[in-house]
Amino acid sequence: MSYEEFDNNLKDRKNDSITSLQDQLGNEDILFIKSSDDHGVLFNGGRRGARFSPKVIQKEVLKMAKRQIQKKIFFEETCRPITIKTPSEFHSFQKDQIKKISEIVKRCNNKNIIHLGGGHDHIYTFVSALSKTLLENKNITIINFDAHLDTRADDVSHSGTPFRQLLNEYQIELIQLGIHDYANVNANYEKLNMKIFTCEQLEDSTNGFQKDKSKEVLESIVNKISDDHVIILSVDLDGFRASDIRSVSAVNHDGLPLNFLETTIEILNRKNSSILMGLYEYNPLYDSLATEDARKVASIIYKSVFK
Repeated sequence: MSYEEFDNNLKDRKNDSITSLQDQLGNEDILFIKSSDDHGVLFNGGRRGARFSPKVIQKEVLKMAKRQIQKKIFFEETCRPITIKTPSEFHSFQKDQIKKISEIVKRCNNKNIIHLGGGHDHIYTFVSALSKTLLENKNITIINFDAHLDTRADDVSHSGTPFRQLLNEYQIELIQLGIHDYANVNANYEKLNMKIFTCEQLEDSTNGFQKDKSKEVLESIVNKISDDHVIILSVDLDGFRASDIRSVSAVNHDGLPLNFLETTIEILNRKNSSILMGLYEYNPLYDSLATEDARKVASIIYKSVFK
């Protein structure tokens, strides 16, 4: 067999992989909204690179094999390359993002939406847009995985402020999982109503993150959410331990195991018929040449909406 024949054989395999719709928003089963920007991370003292995350994750998702249930998916970008230098410019940028995401959501035909950042500041624009469109007049609970509360009381907005912004502007319930007290100043806890489960508390209550015990604890947390609440899953990937995923904006030496997130998704899939999820702060610049961490994120997405 010649090299040309090998190449042709590989080209034929493209039909076996997940494919993305082109210019058919409104006819999809799963909508991916990409926000390829990391100014919020930079303004919060983090390392640049998360702006490349949506493109890399999209590439890994599209490598995955089609299975019995065929899904139509659509990727839509909200950001163009820009330079933001001042707090007022960033504020205008966030307002523009809310408008763009709102317009996209109004055109979509389902409730399976995955938001790919960028920095964790994009959870603010994602939830704001959903609150004005798909979830208008709905009760919302956000389950957030993170080492940081992202409730800084700073005078400017960035990747460390989205949940203070959301709690100040909307009637939402917030559950924070995996928090490190040593990674949060006292002001982060003040004047805000949220349920906090530190990484240490979760480790103790699950006997060192044992799988069965972790499932029991997570089910207890999720089952306490009122049935009339729509759940949004917010995933800052630096909430997980570096041995599981290290290509993030702020590496976590002592975070949650990644299967803690996978178990939560399993529970939510049984509770809900759809998934609303944001994935943030994966940083391809620090991934391996094999894009190992991007593959892990793509696998999480697959288990969320393709199985």
